[in-house]
Amino acid sequence: MNTTKQITIILALLFGIMGTCFGYTVSESSRQQKEAEHLNDRNAWRGAKIYVNNCRSCHGHQGLGSEEGAVGAKLNTPAFLILEEDNKYGAEPTSKFGSVDSPGYTDIKAFVKNTLLCGRAGTYMPAWSEKYGGTLSETQIDQLTIMLTTGRWDLVEEEIEKHDEENNTNPDEVLLTDPSGLAITSENCGQYNAVQALKFRTRPDPRLNLIGDENETSVKDEAIVSNVPTGPMVKGLPVDQFYAAACAVCHGVDRQGIESVGSLPLLPSYLTKDDDFYFETLVNGRAGTVMPSWRAQGLSDEEMWNLVEFIKYTEP
Repeated sequence: MNTTKQITIILALLFGIMGTCFGYTVSESSRQQKEAEHLNDRNAWRGAKIYVNNCRSCHGHQGLGSEEGAVGAKLNTPAFLILEEDNKYGAEPTSKFGSVDSPGYTDIKAFVKNTLLCGRAGTYMPAWSEKYGGTLSETQIDQLTIMLTTGRWDLVEEEIEKHDEENNTNPDEVLLTDPSGLAITSENCGQYNAVQALKFRTRPDPRLNLIGDENETSVKDEAIVSNVPTGPMVKGLPVDQFYAAACAVCHGVDRQGIESVGSLPLLPSYLTKDDDFYFETLVNGRAGTVMPSWRAQGLSDEEMWNLVEFIKYTEP
């Protein structure tokens, strides 16, 4: 074999190896992406099973809490969603979600996970972490966090059907509507009180930012409304928005009270005592109930008076 043929064969082999490596690199990237998606789906599915076995009695079949007649807070909310574009928020703060203070991937994940780990002081939410006396491993809490932050309530629905059929369970009897047998969590791992949790529960729906982007999923029939707040404020929010974010979980969206939680109506027709009585209730809370001291939570006297004015003199 002459030298020219040898060189030709060697070059052909080199180009073949390079082509193979290039093809492998391209396919490997795609394979890794598909594997990551598969792993995420699998963890969300396991999180759904954990939710059905441990959480739905308090938070509802679809995570709607008191909206389903259960005693727990609403977990099925777009405020907790993590989207792909949101993943870079922690490294590169932008105004993508309306404000550089809007929590993104890292903050939302930490908020949800730490609440599961540590519970919430002053509520019926216990610590679920084995480290703090609960029954779930950190891996299980991670899986539950993935389910909640990806909004996979479709998987929860599937698991409920299978669970109830296998165990001959009546779903109407699953929900816990009477909290009298529950213990109020007295302390947690130093995490979020009601005021600190506000920015997470009032986080704008991240899907709204994808409207009109041809390459992304759109949220139809929704709009971003930008209003300059006016009137009485509580922690930077109009008083009605603060109520919706911090008080409605116990007292109802329309302030009608929630029997399952044992909360009273907060309506002008019901609140017949002096203003000072309701102010002092906000200041000190109610011992033996989940009604906290809002002064201890961080509200100023002015903010608490704004709340008194709102519940006692403003109709829903």
